[in-house]
Order: sequence, then C-alpha cells, then structure tokens
Amino acid sequence: MWLRLFLASLKRQKLLFFLAFLSAVTGTAMVAGLIGVYFEASANVSRELRKYGANIIVQPASSGYLKEEDVYKIKTIFWRHNIVGINPYLYGFAEVKPAGKKVLVAGTWLKKEFLTPEGNKFVAGLLTLNRGARIKGKPFEGDQGELAVIGSSLAFQLGLKPGDKLVLSSRQKEIEVRLVGIIEAGGYEDEQLFLPLKKAQHLFGAEGKVSNILVSAVTVPLDEFGRRDPKTMTRREFEKWYCTAYPPAVAKQIEEVVCGSSARPVWQVVETEGKVLSKFQLVFLTLTLLSLLGSIVAVASTVMAGMMRREDEVALLKALGASKRWIGRLFLSEAFFLGLTGGLSGYLAGILLADSINQLVFGTPFEGKTSLFLLSLVVSLVVNFLGFLFPLKKALSFEPGVVLKG
Repeated sequence: MWLRLFLASLKRQKLLFFLAFLSAVTGTAMVAGLIGVYFEASANVSRELRKYGANIIVQPASSGYLKEEDVYKIKTIFWRHNIVGINPYLYGFAEVKPAGKKVLVAGTWLKKEFLTPEGNKFVAGLLTLNRGARIKGKPFEGDQGELAVIGSSLAFQLGLKPGDKLVLSSRQKEIEVRLVGIIEAGGYEDEQLFLPLKKAQHLFGAEGKVSNILVSAVTVPLDEFGRRDPKTMTRREFEKWYCTAYPPAVAKQIEEVVCGSSARPVWQVVETEGKVLSKFQLVFLTLTLLSLLGSIVAVASTVMAGMMRREDEVALLKALGASKRWIGRLFLSEAFFLGLTGGLSGYLAGILLADSINQLVFGTPFEGKTSLFLLSLVVSLVVNFLGFLFPLKKALSFEPGVVLKG
C-alpha cells in the first residue's frame, strides 16, 4: 500500500516533483561544484602565485658560497613535486667598458632544462620563476657562451641596446660579451647585468659556486601548528609538521640536501599568500552556504505548494487511521527519492561546474571527481530533507474533520 501511494503521488504531482527535482539538482550542483573548487583552491591559487617569484631563499649558513651541484638536489626532497621553480645566482661587481662604470653582475640561468631523478624534464631559471619578466630581444639559454642580458633601467643609464659588445672587468678576469636582450621584470633585476652562470663563475674566479638559490614551492597556508618551532615538538608532531607542505618544512628539507646552507621562507611573500588564500576560500565558502540556503528554500517552497494541494489526501489518511509516523515516512521517502535522483544528476552537473571554474580561473582540469560523488549525494539528501521538514510539519497538523468538511 505504501509503495502504491508513493507511486500514485509521483504520478499526480509530476510538475511539482519536477520543480523540486530541478531545485535539488541546481542546488546540489552549485554547492558540490563550489565545495570541490574550494578544496582545490589552496593548491591552485598557490600554484598561480608561484608564477611571480620565489617564496624560499637558500643562502650559505656562513660566509662563502654554495655548490652549484647541490642546486639539482632540491628536486630530490620529499616535497620535490611541489618545487615549481629554481634559480641559482652568483653575484659580483664588474666594470663595464667602454662605459667605465661598475655594475652588479648576476650569473644565473634564464632558462635551463635538466632531468630529475625520476627522469622527468624540469625547466629552471629566472624566466620560469618570474613569469612576469619580459625580454626585448633574445634570452640566453643554459650556459651559452659570450652572451649577456641587461636590465631595462641599467640599459637606459648606460645607453646600451641588443647587439652591443661589452668588456667586463673584475679583479680576477676580463671577458668580452655581446648583449642579446633587455629584461624588464619590475624589480631589482632591472638594475643588473645577467650572464650565463658558467661565464660569471669564470669572470669572478668562483667555478662551481653560487651565492644563493631562489626557490618557488607550492605550499599550504601557515596555521598555529605550522608556525611552531620544530625543536619544541615531539617526534610524532615533528613527523606531521615535516610531512606537511608548510613553507618552513619545505625550507628545512632543502637545507638537508644543500650542503652548508641556510634556507628560510620569504616571510613577506608567505604571509601575503596566506591572506590571499584565506580571503579566496572565504568567498567560496560564503557562496557555497548561500547556494545551500537558496536550494533548501526553493525545495521547501515547491513542496509547500504541493502540500497545500494534498490536504484532502493527508486528511483522508488520518481519518482511515494512518499515524503521524506512517505519514511522515511516506513524505520522507519522497524526500529520499528526490535526494537520490537529485544527487546523481547534481553530481554530473557539479563536475561540469567545478571543471569550468577551474579551467576558466586556473587553466587546469578539476581532479576531485570521486570525492565529489559522495559529497553530491550527501548535499542533495540534506537539501531535500531540510526542504521537506516545514511542509511535513504543516501536513501533520491538518485536522481530518475540518479539511474533509471543507
């Protein structure tokens, strides 16, 4: 009998059930899609921010240099897949002839490709670490010989342009280079002259050495636990801290593979990223809650309209001896049916929504499709059960005698 009444109710209330189903699907898709993006937002936003500079600097623990061979070891740490940019520097002053002026020379990689221990290609260098940098002319790649790139501000001061030949004189050596490009990065780079790392090492008599290393790593925002001093932690706490992509934890792992180094986060960058991520996540969370509330109200309004048309049905069931619990189970079964079908359809729509947002904002596909399935079912069931509560309470308050007498 219960099943017959359930099917008859679906047949008689086709339009209202369809509208309730549509509300559930729309609400589920919005909530599931936004929550899906919310959980991936931290990594995606951090990855986007990492295109515009380093968040970890590696320097010698004492006076001296770091070894160039240790630069490659950074891609061997536990969080090696989170390392998205590496750029070593060797600094020194040299006189530029014929201008007759001393300038800061930076030996570096503008763009250099090498293989990681897993055999994957990794592109390092200034142009991959700072995607906002622009070069007029042509950058040198790897350790190309007698080539140089000059910062835009320095080029203006010295009146230099691509194609000019320069003589650089340091205390150790004197070399001749040819300018092939002018770099504009909007920072301290605009005041420097860049040489291939090997060439700068030769100029300053520091073969195989670097002054510091800039590293860009995708990290998670710092919380109270992440800010703790690892020296005060128990072994279990340290393992948890070490295996979480906090900026200080990643820096510590880099210290362990780069001999004689001191690695530390660039705190101004780290704090700014944390604030941006928090605000971004707050926006998504607010939109999610508003979508959830809106879908509950939509389902409740639709069901309430249908419930007023079913006064006679409910009153008759009560008059025939049906208990409030039995009637409640009948209507909750309808909510469960709508929640199940709405959840499955909302899951498919939620995937499309999350993938569209990810592609539009971050340029990457949405990956959390499995977790989104269970989330969609739960959200849809919650939306429908909450949407049915007030109409059900109203239906159980109908008085058979009053309703049936009209």
